[in-house]
Amino acid sequence: MSQPTNVMLYMALEPCNICGSLNSSEAEICLSCGNPPNGSKRPVIFRVAAIALVIVFALPILVSSFGWLRIKLKPQRRSLPQPEVALRDKSKGEGAIAVFKN
Repeated sequence: MSQPTNVMLYMALEPCNICGSLNSSEAEICLSCGNPPNGSKRPVIFRVAAIALVIVFALPILVSSFGWLRIKLKPQRRSLPQPEVALRDKSKGEGAIAVFKN
């Protein structure tokens, strides 16, 4: 009887180009995403579309938040006293005068 030889076979692990999970170099499909592991990456248009969607939905929220903060952080102005106008009799030659109250 011959003794079995201890031969260890190693497989290289390569990342999938689409999802990034590690797969055997001999695998025909990625076990995570189901695409060929050596397949091409997604086209650039998908990245551009994702960035555009984020901007479209996030920009109004950011602008309204900035406006709200600007209103909240604006120092309150002290209002000046408004003049009360008292009319005098024109027959006596007196005109209108302004009286300030605090």
